[in-house]
Amino acid sequence: MEWLGNILTLVSGLSLFLFGMQLMGEGLEKRAGKKLKSLEQIQQNKIDIEQLNFEAERAERNGDYGRVAEIRYSLIKQKQ
Repeated sequence: MEWLGNILTLVSGLSLFLFGMQLMGEGLEKRAGKKLKSLEQIQQNKIDIEQLNFEAERAERNGDYGRVAEIRYSLIKQKQ
């Protein structure tokens, strides 16, 4: 029966830990809401720019220089 008490202690401790982590996460999100959203936007812009660079390289290999110019001098500049 001692093992049952140990398991219950472990489960209750883990549940309290997870509950506390959830509360802390919610508090941090409320506190830094706008900053987190702007960081997410910056990260998404970096991903988009990287994808556009790959697309520009493909277009350049295919000889589509108009598309290369559009990507490099318009679409990437908008993301920066």
